Amino acid sequence: MCKCLYLICPTDYLESIINKNYPNNSIFYTSLGNSFLPDKETLKHLKELIVLHKITEIQFILSEDNPIVLDAFG
Repeated sequence: MCKCLYLICPTDYLESIINKNYPNNSIFYTSLGNSFLPDKETLKHLKELIVLHKITEIQFILSEDNPIVLDAFG
């Protein structure tokens, strides 16, 4: 069974949809517009999360109508 880390935006409210379709296999990392700073500290925490939960897959997901991304493309 695949353990997946989902990189999502909290304004999309995708957690419940993902959990419904993939129960017990989902870990979430949220950031607005899904733009996080990949600085040394953030990457360290992500690595710890991946190792701790034995994550085997990472997916980047945004809704088609994400308000932050649409605003950026204005």
